[in-house]
Amino acid sequence: MAKRGAELREHILWVGKEVFLEMGFERASMDVVASRASTSKRSLYAHYESKEKLFLAVIDLVRGLFLQ
Repeated sequence: MAKRGAELREHILWVGKEVFLEMGFERASMDVVASRASTSKRSLYAHYESKEKLFLAVIDLVRGLFLQ
């Protein structure tokens, strides 16, 4: 079953984390994130309007994990 809404947003966030860790910010692309998240770029941009916004969300995620 396809992920939707908040579930898809969280899935994209975790995939984005892996892509940024693997490729770095400059080399990472929204195309790669969308492909690995098994979603369309349209859905990706509906949740995160830019690579920078996704990166900031990933930073918040990692910071939260670190503080736990």
